Amino acid sequence: MAGTFAVSREIWEHPLLASNEPFSRREAWLWLVSEAAWKPTQKEIGGKIVTLQRGQLAHSLRFMAHNWKWSKSKVDRYIYRLKTGTMIDVEPGHSAMLITICNYEKYQPSLKIERDTSGTRAGHERDTNRDKLEKDNNYSVPNGTVVNAGSVADRLPVARAFENYNIAARELGLPLAAKLTADRRRKLQARLREHGLDGWNAALVAIENSRFLRGENGKGWRANLDFLLQPSSLNKLIEGGYADASN
Repeated sequence: MAGTFAVSREIWEHPLLASNEPFSRREAWLWLVSEAAWKPTQKEIGGKIVTLQRGQLAHSLRFMAHNWKWSKSKVDRYIYRLKTGTMIDVEPGHSAMLITICNYEKYQPSLKIERDTSGTRAGHERDTNRDKLEKDNNYSVPNGTVVNAGSVADRLPVARAFENYNIAARELGLPLAAKLTADRRRKLQARLREHGLDGWNAALVAIENSRFLRGENGKGWRANLDFLLQPSSLNKLIEGGYADASN
């Protein structure tokens, strides 16, 4: 049987699937894929914010050993085996090793909400939106992949979530959000506290799977940013309540 399927990261914490048994090699591999960033993502490592590219993760041997219920030496041997088998690339670090999943698209195909077909135009608009957000929010991110942790890290998820909405809106034909107002920022911060950036992104993907929210509902109504910012709407999206245009 060929093809791919999406699995929620919550599989590792589900009470009915919990186990005190050590991971199998297959489970350890699926864990690595599930931990990899699906888009450029910032993570704090050793007091610094590091940008992980799509298909990358950064963890220590100790952290992986704890989650897999393996010894550190067994994790080290397994990582070496994956590297020699060209399944991953590894860059050792002081606090954590940077792991890149080779052929990540094979295991986690793009959901096509990061860039529209015009490519250059979308990239330019995202840069413009980012510059505007940085000016409005009174912060800037210097060039490079590493910046000092601090107040910037607190603001970035909100800016990224706002940008992700407009990327998805452009791809799905939804109304674009022209401005991140103070009220929208406050609501977005609340939703991110409740569900995190992964939950927000999952809701955007759920819209793609709902003809109702994309406007095929007899009224022409389409989901917009303010709809997403409502607690009940976001909860219902994450829980799959709008799937298959059944609402």
